[in-house]
Amino acid sequence: MPGSQPTTGFSKIKQALLALEALDIPLQGPFVTPGGQHIYVVDACLLVEAEIVELHSSGKFNAENIAAVLNEIRRHQTANINVNL
Repeated sequence: MPGSQPTTGFSKIKQALLALEALDIPLQGPFVTPGGQHIYVVDACLLVEAEIVELHSSGKFNAENIAAVLNEIRRHQTANINVNL
């Protein structure tokens, strides 16, 4: 039965990225760091692959939640940039 197989890391990120695409959320990447991490720019938020998968897995990538989730991430990231300047 195809649905009973465990989801691989690649297919988890693919599902999450497809969900973002379906919601018309701007997305760029992946950009690969020297350490091998994959980073994406999701509606002006910097997210590593694991964060995207976690947000999708927890149900936050849906029409009702996505705007608030990305606004909170963007606010937090902007605050950290201003503190570090």
